[in-house]
Formats: sequence, structure tokens, C-alpha cells
Amino acid sequence: MKKLIRIFFMAAIAASLSSPILASGKSYVAGAPKIADIEDSDREAEAWAMCAASYDLMAWMLDETNPAKAKQLTERANGAELAVTISMVTSELDEDTTPEKFKRLWEFSKLIGNALPTTMNTSLLADLESDDSEGKDVFIESLSKTVAVCIDNLAGQQMYIDIWRSLAKSGMLK
Repeated sequence: MKKLIRIFFMAAIAASLSSPILASGKSYVAGAPKIADIEDSDREAEAWAMCAASYDLMAWMLDETNPAKAKQLTERANGAELAVTISMVTSELDEDTTPEKFKRLWEFSKLIGNALPTTMNTSLLADLESDDSEGKDVFIESLSKTVAVCIDNLAGQQMYIDIWRSLAKSGMLK
């Protein structure tokens, strides 16, 4: 049954990506042209979390037919989850940040980095269930547009990964 679902999604994704007009779907990531430019740190974290959930769902759909692409999307989802965490950390850092404050901030941000993508995944699945368009075309178009927006934001995601690496090298993440 899962194989049939994946085949169905693959056909729908292929049709939506090859269509010159994606009329009814819209990206689930809203806000600034670049996610890292969203001024509200909570909305920015939600956008990164939606990218993580979108990548994961698309990876699941492509797993059997395009395993390398699915693995790439899973790795991008991991990076987007990290972007959730680090975007929350960087939004609260200032010159008055003590080691104790940083530790609390890091623990909170890790929690959000894990929980928020799960919440967004649930939201995506609820939209999938409620899509009554033929072949779930509206959902597939929206998911495809969201992944495209997230891919357009890989530089911002990489920026947060690099910040995480710097923090890890400094020993602050112990």
C-alpha cells in the first residue's frame, strides 16, 4: 500500500513540476524573500521548520523511486532543523549573555529545533488529508513550491550551519 501511495505522489509531483502553471498551490513558507531576513525570530524559526517538514515529506515520497534525491532532501531537512535551533540562539545573543544564560538559551533552542518541525509536519499532513482536489494536486503543488522556496534559501541555511560549527568548535555547546 505504501508503495502505491509513493507511486501516486511521484506521478503527481512529476505532473506539477512539469506544468508551466502552478495555479492553485502556494508555498507554505511566507514572509521575506529570504527566510533569514524575517524580522520576527519566531516566524523565522517556523519558516525553517516548515522547510524541514517539507523536505522530509518530499524525501518520503521519493524514497523508493529516487533514493539519492530522497537522501539529499533528508540531509537538507536536517540542516533546516539546525537552522531552526541556531536562528533562535542568534536572535537572543547579545553582549550581556552569560554562560548560564547561553546554556538555558541553547537548551530551549534545541527543544524548539526538534519540536517545531514535527508540528509543521502534522500541519502538512492535515492539509494533505483535507485536499479534495483530483490527485491531491493542490497539496502537491504547494509542497513543491515550498521546497523550491526552501532550496532558494540554502545559503541562509548554510549560514546557520556554519554558525553552529563555530559554536561547536568553541566548546560552547557542551
